[in-house]
Amino acid sequence: MDITEEQAAEGPARRRGPPDHRRQDAAEAAPAPDEPWWPSSGWSPSRPVGSAPGVRTSGLPDIDGAPGGTLEGFGILADPLNELKPLYGFAVDNPIREHCFVPAVSGVAVREPADHADLCTPIYGLPPTESPLDDFVLASQNEEHTLITEELSTWLLGRRP
Repeated sequence: MDITEEQAAEGPARRRGPPDHRRQDAAEAAPAPDEPWWPSSGWSPSRPVGSAPGVRTSGLPDIDGAPGGTLEGFGILADPLNELKPLYGFAVDNPIREHCFVPAVSGVAVREPADHADLCTPIYGLPPTESPLDDFVLASQNEEHTLITEELSTWLLGRRP
């Protein structure tokens, strides 16, 4: 994201919303500070490095299982290979079809995910100056990359002038 020197000096505009950036009615209580924003992803900060669901690597950040937008990239690659004639020997066993395509920390530009801690940065607890974005919302669970959901649409429409 390109910004001018003046914009960089000013810092990002105030981010709206409660700490978890989900709209809430005034009557609703704010979530507990340790409430996860990834309730359905299967990921948890208490899991050791490399133990996120579907992570099959060691010595690398667990990007494949990180919170964020997903893509059926492994399936996209495996399906055409499995359609080839068996004599070519390209068939693959692909038990995991999807992976994290855009880690949330990258999507809102708060961290370069160099390690597990960067991937799992508690985004909602960061000061607004950590991201160059004026305002953002993250899905309450990992979703397909660019999937338009009611949750995200409601948030976006609520910001119309």
